[in-house]
Amino acid sequence: MAVVGILFFTLLFGLVGFRFSAGLLILYFVPFYLLLSSTALESFEKMVFGLFLSFVFIPSIAYWAGFIVPFRLAIGLAFILVLALALFLRYRKRAVSKQQP
Repeated sequence: MAVVGILFFTLLFGLVGFRFSAGLLILYFVPFYLLLSSTALESFEKMVFGLFLSFVFIPSIAYWAGFIVPFRLAIGLAFILVLALALFLRYRKRAVSKQQP
């Protein structure tokens, strides 16, 4: 599904469409998909919820962090924060599942 979206935007807008769709996939979709991977949802549900959650949380974190640090740095900070949270929860789930008999 992601490949179809990237291909569609590439054919429609050229290189700019490719950069937009690939950036949207990497910056918005992947962190929340990883975050939701620890839940008992279906794959399609994870994709949809991840996309909607990313449209809410990443701009909100970047907006509020923009009051403290420069806004460009706040955007990167928001992405890193969400990605770190997703990877931490994924690692924690694996560690807990290994401990249980």
